[in-house]
Amino acid sequence: MFKLILRIIFSALGLFLAYRLIDVEKVVSVFNNLRPFPFVKACLLYIISDYIGAVAWYYVIKSTGKQISLSSVVSAYWTGLFFNNFLPSSAGGDAVKGFHIIRQYQDPGLFTATIVIDRIINLFFLLLIGMSASYFIFRNRIIFIILIGSVSGFIFCIAVFNIIKVRRIGILTGSSPVRQFLYNFTSAFSSFAAFRSRILYITLLLSFCSQFIKIYLYKYLIAAAGSKLALIIMFIFVPVFGLSAMLPVSIGGLGIREIAGLKAAALLSVNQNEIIVLSLTGYLAFLLSNSLGIFYYILSPGKNQRKT
Repeated sequence: MFKLILRIIFSALGLFLAYRLIDVEKVVSVFNNLRPFPFVKACLLYIISDYIGAVAWYYVIKSTGKQISLSSVVSAYWTGLFFNNFLPSSAGGDAVKGFHIIRQYQDPGLFTATIVIDRIINLFFLLLIGMSASYFIFRNRIIFIILIGSVSGFIFCIAVFNIIKVRRIGILTGSSPVRQFLYNFTSAFSSFAAFRSRILYITLLLSFCSQFIKIYLYKYLIAAAGSKLALIIMFIFVPVFGLSAMLPVSIGGLGIREIAGLKAAALLSVNQNEIIVLSLTGYLAFLLSNSLGIFYYILSPGKNQRKT
């Protein structure tokens, strides 16, 4: 309870600091005149991107050889999204979706690994898109070097996990719960990274599409808010929002995301009022879209039974 109160305080503090740096009357005026149809389009794109994200996670699980239904994965994924609205950081729902799927299918090591893999891939593409947009706008060599280094590092990591045959590492075999967890956890990474499998490429494509849509939908949020910002700018700011929202110090990243957006806006000489408006409208679309997960939570067959 104390941690929850502390995170609420951090969120409120972040919003208060943002409040002092913007023209509140203009921001409130934009919200009062928010255009509904573009906003609804943005929410629909959010929902589509999350369904694509759920299918990407399904393929990560499938790569391990685990027999599981797509409907169970989608249900767990959306349940996690719903609880993301109330839990610390944007990754808070990962624990919920993990608990939800493990309750049905057991094997905590394997499913924990698939969640980590899914999160790493999404983070990689978020950074890749953000740095690509930054290079396109600023043509900076340092950004280009970081971009190439990130791609190379990602490919290297996949290659390493493909080379390491976890089943040959005797220290991870055994009947103790800890060893079994580590064995299944690392085996999942090794299985996913097998280059011979189409699943790797399908998952990467789906994850990229999911992250790209989450940024592209700001085209409609810009229209809804009557903003004059170019969409390409949001390809930089959305990764900033996403990374800052992952810090486990606020509720759903609220407040922290706005402060990070304002700092980035000051560095890039972008209108701070418009960035705050788009951050908050994006968060509102996020909340409304994720609320669809309550139906999956209520109707989930896993609430009353387990599968092996």
